[in-house]
Amino acid sequence: FKVKLLFEERKGRNWILVPDAKEENQISFVSGTAPDYIPKSNVAYTYPVDRQMNLYIKEHGQGFIQLKQGMSYLLTDATGKWDFNAAFSDKLGNRAEEAVHYDSGSKRVSFSLPEDLDADVIYTMALNRVPKKPGQAVDRNVKTEVTTTVTGSGELENSTSVSKKKAEGSIATLSENQLYKLFCRTSKYSTLQEKIKLMPRVLGVRERIKEDVHKLTSYNDGDEYYDIFEMKGEGGMQRLIQFEADMGERNVYYQQDIYPLIYEHFRYLITKRSSIKEHGVPPSRAVWIYQHNDVELKLLEEEVLSGQLVFRQTSGRYIYDLPYDYCKDYWEAYNRISAEYVKNPGGSHAPQVHRLMDSYFPRIRGGEYPVIIRYVLPDGTVTSEFEFKIVNPFMEQ
Repeated sequence: FKVKLLFEERKGRNWILVPDAKEENQISFVSGTAPDYIPKSNVAYTYPVDRQMNLYIKEHGQGFIQLKQGMSYLLTDATGKWDFNAAFSDKLGNRAEEAVHYDSGSKRVSFSLPEDLDADVIYTMALNRVPKKPGQAVDRNVKTEVTTTVTGSGELENSTSVSKKKAEGSIATLSENQLYKLFCRTSKYSTLQEKIKLMPRVLGVRERIKEDVHKLTSYNDGDEYYDIFEMKGEGGMQRLIQFEADMGERNVYYQQDIYPLIYEHFRYLITKRSSIKEHGVPPSRAVWIYQHNDVELKLLEEEVLSGQLVFRQTSGRYIYDLPYDYCKDYWEAYNRISAEYVKNPGGSHAPQVHRLMDSYFPRIRGGEYPVIIRYVLPDGTVTSEFEFKIVNPFMEQ
């Protein structure tokens, strides 16, 4: 390609091209050979997620590989010689295959998840390009020529035949190519909702953070942990399990104590809390999973090689931490309003200003706190949504 740089000089209000003041350069290059596989660097995200520990078989029936740049040359076939499949195989040699579709517009490879995958099994998922026709004889381009020679006559006549084999041209042998590979384990549970419903848990415990500020905790002690992709996400990918507190009329604490005091009139003042982007204003998303020995759980290399999970701690808890963020927002609004209030303490102020200045932060009420749980794929698709409750057992107001 060629680059040309010209110069202009400003004279008065106009820019004038400077004569004979230019630079020009031309660069030539030859691109390399396009890869015959899908590089990890060209993958935005996948489902199943590579090294995922909990693939819920009935949560969503479709898998996909989302590319950053299209690879139509590799994933489409104009010759009619190739098929594409997604093959799930385990260490016992079991294998299930599904057809693959590539959409060049969206740059996405899609396939169905096999219905007969077993629970609690580590699988290798391979995207393959395979020949459409079964293999043919390796000598199919070889022709046999027979030459017969006759000697003598009558009763003394003899014939001799000589066979010669001759290859005509060359054979292009097509074989299966692996284009991409990832590893995942199927959960013991068919859906996330089934897992949360069946895993034993304490409905709720109130835990003190500081004076009049508490979080609610629901302890669980099941037989399967959550992995990093569910709890936190990884590599810029959002977490698969997302919580959102119900802020409606059933949340009496928020509706009667928190909203009128802080967010109804002073929401615009809330700008400094570090968790604003993650939890929101008000902080309805300040609910999450915590596991003891909180490690970043995903399939290890030794687990992929052996097909067996290494034992890990499985107990953990669900944390309802909205009051902590409420308190931060309360003090930000209080301090900013009070800075203006003290300038004219005897002046006329709105009722909500007086209410805030005369208030203290309200302690969380007793009772049930509904939470919406969503399972969200890496592309943002919500596959399920259901409710569970965390309870504050202390009923004093």
